[in-house]
This record gives sequence, C-alpha cells and structure tokens, in this order.
Amino acid sequence: MPTRSHLLSRAFSVAVAFALLSASAVAQTAPQKPNQPAAQAKPATQAKPAQAPAQPAAAPAGATPDTQPLAHARGASVSTCMPALTELSRLTVDAPHAAVSVWNKNAANDHAFSSIVGLKYANDTAPQAVSILTVAPNKAQRCDGSSVQVQPSKLACDVIAKNLTATPKVAAVDMNGVIMVQGDGPLRIALVPTSGNGCAVVGVSTYFARP
Repeated sequence: MPTRSHLLSRAFSVAVAFALLSASAVAQTAPQKPNQPAAQAKPATQAKPAQAPAQPAAAPAGATPDTQPLAHARGASVSTCMPALTELSRLTVDAPHAAVSVWNKNAANDHAFSSIVGLKYANDTAPQAVSILTVAPNKAQRCDGSSVQVQPSKLACDVIAKNLTATPKVAAVDMNGVIMVQGDGPLRIALVPTSGNGCAVVGVSTYFARP
C-alpha cells in the first residue's frame, strides 16, 4: 500500500473525480475495460535497428490483466521500477484506455520507462483524459517516478476549485491566473482555463523510492 510520503491520498483523488462530475493519437494497443486483460496485439514487423535505443512497443501477446503500461513493462523485462509504475498506474489509469510505451531496448531495467495513456470516461462533463507515466532507476538501484494527467472539463475552473477546496485539508493558490490545488499529499492539481469557459485539470504526482 502507498504511504503518505510516496503518493497522494486516495481520498483526494476521489475528490478530484467528484469535482469534475459536480454541477450537473492513435494508440498502439486497443482500449480496454478496467481490470480486464489487454487486447492481444498483432505481431509487429521487426523494424531495422534505430540509432536511438528507445523504441515504442505494443503490448506483448498474452498480456496479464493489468493496465497496459504494466503489461508493456513486464514484456520489456522491467523489474526495478514495477512498484513505482504499479502505484502510478493504479492512481491514473482507471478507465478504458490505450497506451503507447517507450523503453530502452538494450537494457530496459536500467533506464527510464515511459507510457502515454489515453482514457475515456463514461460522463459528458470530462469524458477523456491523457496520463503520462515515467519511472527510472536511481543510483541506489531503486526507482523514482512521476505522473501527469490532463483531463479537459466543461466546468469552469473556479467551480472545480470550489468543489475541491470544500474537502478538508485542501488549499488553493492563484498562480498568475492558474489555480493550483494542493491536497493532503504530494499530488498537485493545476486548473488551466480553456476556451469556451472550460478547464483543463492537470494532476501531477511523484513517487519516491523507499530508503
């Protein structure tokens, strides 16, 4: 289970989802329902070796019932960063999704692993989002990571901020017209006004390896 020194409290992440519902790329793997096995990818034609070692890759055949970033990481033989990726994925990949992941093809477990995930939610107020997950081993051969999720909403930013700050231990700061909301934990939410009086909800969280 995540500790408060590692990631946001689950209560605050639930509050964000509630706030978005109040007041009312071509991916390399197919969208899936939550907690369902990823669709088996058709075998890709082997490309010629590229100059850069990092290569996008689709989910391996026979993927486990994980999120697609986790299936990709297991297929690439990533192990050191699996705890970090599991936590970040659990908190940001919570809907039908499709993912494109990138890793070092020569030594995946010794380098950064990154995944871009497109999500679709069953509501009209904020129906789609994108999450970017990045993890990397540190000098102690453990792993740190971070995630960014962007979810455009039809609600105005001040409405979302009001809903979020009604939650205990949540504060908002005006950063030159962008509202930043800080919960009880390292998750920060930036509320960026969009055209048409909407709001882009940008959530950033960080995972630090246990000592």
